[in-house]
Amino acid sequence: MWRCVWGILFAVSATATMAAEPNPVAKQGEAFRVSPACLASAEAGVEDQTGLPVLYIRLDGAGGELLHDFTASRVGHTMRLVDGSGEPLMASAPVIQSPLDRALMLTGFESRREAEAVAKRLRRGDGACGPL
Repeated sequence: MWRCVWGILFAVSATATMAAEPNPVAKQGEAFRVSPACLASAEAGVEDQTGLPVLYIRLDGAGGELLHDFTASRVGHTMRLVDGSGEPLMASAPVIQSPLDRALMLTGFESRREAEAVAKRLRRGDGACGPL
């Protein structure tokens, strides 16, 4: 399921890294904030097929609804994912391919340690969840 969700949303190479040059910055209103207010879980892992580090994010029901509404109205647009303080979770701003719900799998980390640091930042963050 994780591969499916990520593959549908993001057209990001599995070999891209956080240090890679980011896509053009998304316009105001094209960022979605993930914070503990809507976070069910954030865990680093390894993608089964590639063996590359990933970050699994699962939102609660309300967060999933916010994400679905946000992505449904922006198919074809770029989207930045940010933490509670507005810091980007990843260097790229991928294109939304279809509406999403609760589960995300982010790729492009140089190491599992880097993915774990982002997961920890998400779990300890603050702020509201939803579109910026």
